[in-house]
Amino acid sequence: MVICVFGVTHRPDSDLELESRLVEKMADVASVMPGFISYKHYSALDGDDIGIIRFQSRDDLKRWRDHPAHRAAWEHAPRIYREFWVQNCETFDDCKLVDGVGELLVFCPECWQREFGSAGQAGSAAARMYYRRGAWGPGRRSRSIRRK
Repeated sequence: MVICVFGVTHRPDSDLELESRLVEKMADVASVMPGFISYKHYSALDGDDIGIIRFQSRDDLKRWRDHPAHRAAWEHAPRIYREFWVQNCETFDDCKLVDGVGELLVFCPECWQREFGSAGQAGSAAARMYYRRGAWGPGRRSRSIRRK
């Protein structure tokens, strides 16, 4: 999975109606793109807006970046934003806690090796695996482990 985190600082004279229409259109376009997982938007305490868009792969994110509607939206950015930053990241650990039970979705083989020893021990380690960084409580076991 790849994650695109972006933030914006609006211009004092921003056309917020134009931005609202563009954001809605971009969300509609992105949500039907191959590999799309989700889009979230947050307002930071300092007034900036933060967005997080997730795709299955780098290629999926590149297709989104290069989509004609997305490229066209960038043309309006200078009239709306004083600052716009983007950081693309690749997931090496992906854990989720649902109803008190943890699930390791993706893992880094080097991290597995460091935590649980050789690959030959992976099966037995999976049965008693604990996520040690605090997301899972002591004694809780994973429901599923899927290798990518």
